[in-house]
Amino acid sequence: MRLMIFACALLASAASAAPLKIATLAPEGSSWMREMRAAGTSIASKTENRVELKFFPGGVMGSGDTVLGHRCTVWTIRGPEGEGEACITAEGVMLRSRGAAMGASGSMVATQVAFGAQDPARFQVPQGYQTMQMPGMPGAPGAPGRPPAR
Repeated sequence: MRLMIFACALLASAASAAPLKIATLAPEGSSWMREMRAAGTSIASKTENRVELKFFPGGVMGSGDTVLGHRCTVWTIRGPEGEGEACITAEGVMLRSRGAAMGASGSMVATQVAFGAQDPARFQVPQGYQTMQMPGMPGAPGAPGRPPAR
C-alpha cells in the first residue's frame, strides 16, 4: 500500500504542546492507522505530552491524470486547517501537488522525469562523515537552544 503523508506542524508556543497534524491516505481502522496511533501515544509519553500527534485518516483517491506523459493518480487530503492534492505515479513518484493551509498556499509540478538505474556512489556515506549523538528529549542539555552538558 502506498502511503503519502502530508503534515502540518503548528507550534503554539515554546512552553506548550506542539501538535503535529498528519493527514494520511491510510483508512481509519487499518493496521497503518493502528501503528500511527501507537507511535503517537509513545511519542506523547516520551516527551511528557509536549508533542501531540493528531491524525486525519482517509485521504480520497480521485481520478487519474497525465503529467509529462506519465500516468498518475490524484489523491486529495482535507483537514481542519486546509487541503491539498497530489498526483502520484504507481511507482510512488509525485509529479504534481498543491495545497493551502492557514492562509498560505503552494504548488509544484515536475518539469522532467527520468527512470533508470542510479549510480551506487550517490548512496555512499560521504568521506569525513561523523556520527553525532543527539539528546533524546526536547530541552535536554545539548538540545538546540540549550548549552552543552558540562
